[in-house]
Amino acid sequence: MVGLDEQLPHEVLSDFLTGFSVLYVAWYPDGQRLSIWGNHLKQGWSFWTVPLTGGAPVKSEFSAEVVKQLKAADVTLRNFQWAATDDALYFEGVTQSVRNIWKIETDAKSLRWNIGPERLTTNAGDDTDVTISRDGKKLADATRTEHTRLWSLPFEAAAGRIKGEGQPITAPDVAAFHPDFFPDGQKLAYVAQQAGKQEIREKSLVNGQDRVLNVVDGQFFAYPRWSPDSKFLVYRRI
Repeated sequence: MVGLDEQLPHEVLSDFLTGFSVLYVAWYPDGQRLSIWGNHLKQGWSFWTVPLTGGAPVKSEFSAEVVKQLKAADVTLRNFQWAATDDALYFEGVTQSVRNIWKIETDAKSLRWNIGPERLTTNAGDDTDVTISRDGKKLADATRTEHTRLWSLPFEAAAGRIKGEGQPITAPDVAAFHPDFFPDGQKLAYVAQQAGKQEIREKSLVNGQDRVLNVVDGQFFAYPRWSPDSKFLVYRRI
């Protein structure tokens, strides 16, 4: 934490945060506490509100409805902000590789999660950096759409340098990851992601043909690798 008087920042809650592997932090509306949404090595994903000046941290309990809705929506909650009225939380939630804004209604006294999560935005890109108005009636966020493409660049092996500008070799509307060349160098396998679905594809560098090798709903693929004799393709499935 750092003050507006430009003094050096100092660490807070270091003892409490021991054991968290992932965490997101936001101010509680009273300005005296921090709320933490994180993955604890022993307690799993949990939500805490902790006083900065000492005192017992409060762990938010989840209602049966919230537990049910979280599972049904298959959403992963990330960065968040409190409503100024401290009766709602607004999260960046990721489901099927799309990041939108989600709302959870809370009890202002116990900080219990009562209702939700409710999806507030439905953009196909990423909704991030949510900010709530002081009266709690409006929110602002940034929306962006981005894709990762595979590129080919001319390379001079003897000199160890790139000779010119690169060209994309995968479609702009498909996110492409983890390429691996076929042993003869004429094609490559890669993971393609589109509309929340992942596929393993094969791309010909001779005629540009692109074909799907494997797709399973609800599965995620990574790191396809050709065998040296070209007979097999292995990959990781999550």
